[in-house]
Amino acid sequence: MMVGVLGANAETRPQYGGVLHVAMRGVPVSLDPANSDQPDSFARRSITMLVFDTLVIMDESARVQAWLATSWQVSEN
Repeated sequence: MMVGVLGANAETRPQYGGVLHVAMRGVPVSLDPANSDQPDSFARRSITMLVFDTLVIMDESARVQAWLATSWQVSEN
């Protein structure tokens, strides 16, 4: 057990490339992130979260914070 711990250090560089395998309970019909009313929407959301980035995120206090968006406006209606 200690051998594995000793082999890793803080200077280990990330490895890019390769293949990521993700287990899913279902097969999504579509990967369109705007089409979330299908019965496979949980499987599609799980995949699209790995593929697409979001405009805003929620912080620890549940406040909306900018992510890709640089600004936004709230409509009166």
